[in-house]
Amino acid sequence: DQPVIGNYEIYRKYSTDSGSNWSDAQRLTDAIRNSWHPAVSVNANTIHLVWADNQIAESNYEIYYNRSTDHGANWQWGTSGYRLTRVAGESEFPDVVAYSDPNYNAVHVVWQDDRTDSPGVWYRRSTNNGVDWQDPIRLFANGHHPAIAADERGLYVVWEKDGYINYRESTDWGTTWQAPVRVTNTTDADSFPDIFADDLGRHIVFARTDVGANRAKIWYKQRDIVKPSAPQNLHKEPFMVPPPVVLYWNKNTEPDIDKYRVYRKREGQLNFNQIGSTTDTTFTDNNFPRLGCWYYYYVTAVDLANNESNPSNIIRVWVPDPTMSVDLGNPEPSVYTIERAGYYQWGISSDSTVDYGGTLRYCFNDLVPEYDYAFGFMLFEPAFDSGRVLSISASGYSLDDNLVVPESAQVICFRVPRQLYASGVLDLAISGVREAVLSQIFFWENISGGGPQSKGSFGIEGGLKCRLYPIPAQGKVSICYELPVKALVSVEIYDCLGRLVYRNKERQECGLQQFEWDTKDIPVGVYYVIVKDDNSAVARKVLILRR
Repeated sequence: DQPVIGNYEIYRKYSTDSGSNWSDAQRLTDAIRNSWHPAVSVNANTIHLVWADNQIAESNYEIYYNRSTDHGANWQWGTSGYRLTRVAGESEFPDVVAYSDPNYNAVHVVWQDDRTDSPGVWYRRSTNNGVDWQDPIRLFANGHHPAIAADERGLYVVWEKDGYINYRESTDWGTTWQAPVRVTNTTDADSFPDIFADDLGRHIVFARTDVGANRAKIWYKQRDIVKPSAPQNLHKEPFMVPPPVVLYWNKNTEPDIDKYRVYRKREGQLNFNQIGSTTDTTFTDNNFPRLGCWYYYYVTAVDLANNESNPSNIIRVWVPDPTMSVDLGNPEPSVYTIERAGYYQWGISSDSTVDYGGTLRYCFNDLVPEYDYAFGFMLFEPAFDSGRVLSISASGYSLDDNLVVPESAQVICFRVPRQLYASGVLDLAISGVREAVLSQIFFWENISGGGPQSKGSFGIEGGLKCRLYPIPAQGKVSICYELPVKALVSVEIYDCLGRLVYRNKERQECGLQQFEWDTKDIPVGVYYVIVKDDNSAVARKVLILRR
């Protein structure tokens, strides 16, 4: 009936000179049976100790905890410790991690529990530095030899089961846990893992037993959390009109790159969606839910640990609607050719261009809604100076926003959807996305089912576009106009008797211009707004009402 004298106790030694010298051993437990498998961690100047203990009155091992707030000189629960488990079955192999930040001092403990009702890896935490403890939870069934680590991102637990090392993490400090992941896969037996976390990832060491040779070695495995760098120089090459869209980018330098993911969205959409992945540094996109619109692309790099980089640069690609382009051959210039003086040849030098940086605008009147219309351009550029691009729109409808100018003179033609000229009027705008040579503009009038013909009945005007609002107006009138090129612009306002009431003249950049005319001191009546640039003028009428 005499008690069994324990074979193991927990002792402590410390060094104050980086391990060169050590103190005498300090005995921390005084159990009559075994006290073993200790683990220690420190935070907020507090030492936290856990171990497995088979004390005199117990028939199985339980997990105990103790802490010291004076560097180990004294311990809160003496040599007995605070009991964390009380179950039928062995509770052993505990591990502890303490993590602190300015608002959070917590202690987290895991252990192997062979309780008869629910064995496995169990977890318990204290959110006030070991003073009080929450109820334990089971992290995994039938696991052994767990270890725990922490950093500013969360908690990380490893354990062994059936000869494999498993991993689980929590990003909310133990409240919820992500699904377990098996991190080894071998015919050998892996056991006794330990884990550490730093800025590079999770570092796991474990014993691997070669079953055939009956010997064990220590192995190391890293769970990488470092994102690859973002892919650089995403571009569309060669410079061609899609579809398809062929994307290229520079290869990442990280040795563990697994693949690249390609993302796309259509203009007007809020979010990008992944459309594919590749192990190469090029991707071909052939699938477009809509044509005749802009698409945006970026790519990311993904490493072997499935860490995804930040997005690359975003590029915008115009995908035309091929049904808008028609082949009308290369007809000789006819009486129906819209001729613009000075736009038939190169400038003074072979490297000069005649249309650069501006927008050409035309308005076609008296079109017949029952007829089919098409228009085209005589375009060219020298091979030594390629890369010019045009944007083509008709009555606000984009026909092609990425029309590459060919290196030899060609007629490029587009059909005009009937809904654009149902009123008998069609606006045409040709903008240089990059400098472009526009030689001639052709316009065909076609009867459905017949060949090209024209009665020459439509009128043509070009130059300024001007709009006033509101009409009629009270208080202020907004005057908006768009300049095709940089020009000296004059804005004049006359009353119904022809008297000048406002004038402004200045050189303005190409593009949309807008200003407000304050009419608070202007008599009620009809007024005429005249906007003039170097080549054209436009007049608009507005009625001013009493305020």
